[in-house]
Amino acid sequence: MKNITTTLKNEVLGKKENLERAKAQLKKEFIGIDTPIDELINSFSYWYFFPELQKKPVIINLWGLTGVGKTSLVNRLIEILQLNKRFYRFNLNDSEWDIRSTLSDIYDNSCDSNFIILLDEFQHVRTITEDGRERNSKHQFIWDLLDDGKIAVLNYPMRTGELSDLIVKLSKLLQIGVCVKNGLVTRNKELFLKEFGEITTYYNGRRRPAKKINDEMLFVPGYYQEVIYELARDRFSLQTEVRDILLSLNGFETINFLRKVMKQALAAKYLDCSKALVFIIGNLDEAYKMTENFDTDISADEFHEESLKISLPEIKDALKVRFRSEQIARLGNNHIIYPALDSKSYYKIIDNELGNLKKEMMIKFGVKLCFDASLREVIYEEGVYPTQGTRPLLSTIHNIVSSQIPRIIYNLLDVSDNIERVKISYNEGNLHFDLISNLTSVRTFSEKIALTLEKLRTSKLDDMQAITAVHESGHALLSIFVMNTLPEVVYSVTTSSDTNGFVYSKFKWEYVSKKEIVNRIAMLLGGFAAEKLIFGDENVTTGAVSDIHKATHFACHMLKNCGMGEVPASFHQEDAMTKYYLFDSDFSVNDQIRRLMNEGLEKAEEVLSRNKRLLVRMSDYLSDNRCLRKEQIQEMLSNTTEKSDSLKIIEDGEHIFYREHLKAMASNLNEKGVNQLLKDKGTGGFSMNREK
Repeated sequence: MKNITTTLKNEVLGKKENLERAKAQLKKEFIGIDTPIDELINSFSYWYFFPELQKKPVIINLWGLTGVGKTSLVNRLIEILQLNKRFYRFNLNDSEWDIRSTLSDIYDNSCDSNFIILLDEFQHVRTITEDGRERNSKHQFIWDLLDDGKIAVLNYPMRTGELSDLIVKLSKLLQIGVCVKNGLVTRNKELFLKEFGEITTYYNGRRRPAKKINDEMLFVPGYYQEVIYELARDRFSLQTEVRDILLSLNGFETINFLRKVMKQALAAKYLDCSKALVFIIGNLDEAYKMTENFDTDISADEFHEESLKISLPEIKDALKVRFRSEQIARLGNNHIIYPALDSKSYYKIIDNELGNLKKEMMIKFGVKLCFDASLREVIYEEGVYPTQGTRPLLSTIHNIVSSQIPRIIYNLLDVSDNIERVKISYNEGNLHFDLISNLTSVRTFSEKIALTLEKLRTSKLDDMQAITAVHESGHALLSIFVMNTLPEVVYSVTTSSDTNGFVYSKFKWEYVSKKEIVNRIAMLLGGFAAEKLIFGDENVTTGAVSDIHKATHFACHMLKNCGMGEVPASFHQEDAMTKYYLFDSDFSVNDQIRRLMNEGLEKAEEVLSRNKRLLVRMSDYLSDNRCLRKEQIQEMLSNTTEKSDSLKIIEDGEHIFYREHLKAMASNLNEKGVNQLLKDKGTGGFSMNREK
């Protein structure tokens, strides 16, 4: 520590202060990602303080849903720390030629090797196709960069053709008798002059065109000296160095020199990125599975909660779908995982954007905008798409509020009173504006706005909503009575074009046991069974097609892949490599699957029949209202007069059966032998429907 100089100490302390200031600023500007910001600053600091100590590039991976601020966060950090001149961003959707051309520019012009590279849209350079086959890398240079930091850059010098022609001409002249000494033609000048026409000479320290035979003639004319300098810039710092060397050579020495320049010009050139910082940014749908499983009507908080469960192993599993193992290894372990934004963050973003608009209006026009809570709510309801981040929300704020500013200004100019405030509120598809002066309303006006989602969320009160209400109520009751899980929400009207309704249940355990297979199939077929029970077999609709597909796929997966049938083996399926799977030649597995499907449907029909009164009540409510939430379901259950099914909701999914069963067996080891314990009956675990 005694060797640390005052200069180094001040430099380190200054950089530390810069990072703390940048962190605070980023947390002000980027809402809901405080943890990723902390991780980013921590990972960034090593390169920022001591890049010269690196032997390989520092790699920072950022993964998340679209629109959560991955690229913009890095861009803003670079801007705050004033590192723009050392920052290079590559969109991996661009062609390899464009990217390599930029890398060549860095090679030619960058003075420092401790620069910053951002590789955006990284998911697009996959080396494993969607069907699991390997393919050549779209951008091979990436993997070289992530390995040792050395990248081969484009090396097609534009002027090598000129140098090649010069070598041919000069060699020919030497063969027919032209002599050279100290870079000047000394014999057969007329042959040289005939070949080159008006060429540059060197005379008394000055260059000028040669027109006479007795003038001194440069064997390598001055024009070509410029070509040589450009092609061998790594070797020469000044063009005069090229001239001095040429003036010391005879003819054959000149040819050898020119050939060396040509060889050097065509040699592979490598950009050294060993001192660089590399950001890798991408969207990994394989890790953020909630984007596939959840409807857009699921609350932002549900998406946020699910995204918090994503950890490094999930990210690496998702990467395996797109990249080879050795490539994933090159990404390292520095992975920053972005959560989906929760409702609190979205509301804060709304408040910040409206606050910025309020400041601009006060600065430019001296008028204070006041936003009613109703406006805040309609912006949230219309603008928040949990899987798409902030972009839809920001555009909604512009469409609903910012676009109204010209109309507000027009009305301000049209009244004679001195307006201090403009209050904006929303009600039933209209924005209402109230111009206030001295606490008195001077003018009010309204503007109708087009709201897509609000219209889609309105109850239809038609047959389709009634069918959906019955269908989803069937799923909900099966979730309650056979899976012992209260749904978080049930929808009979959605904003999605793919589905009219859905049930969202969060199971408290993360595994599937053999005894719950029939129960899960029953839950999946609950909508079909409910339609059949309420409307009659002849009036069942095709709305259950997705459920039937899921139930069949689940049953096949359990028996053909997971060993849950009579034989614990994997059986051939249409998309599998046949040599690694058994064939169900006698259709015994298919017969088992059919039995499971029938058992599941029978259980669904039985449970719904026993709880028909509750099914009708729930369906009736959902035929008039677009959703039924967990608290309402709980109240409906507590008020029902039916007690045909004993109800015990599973709240602790971590201690249902397995751990207690293991601990009980372990505690009895001293009393009984292990073999006896395993033979004991009555150790069958928990029951998903509480039936003996």
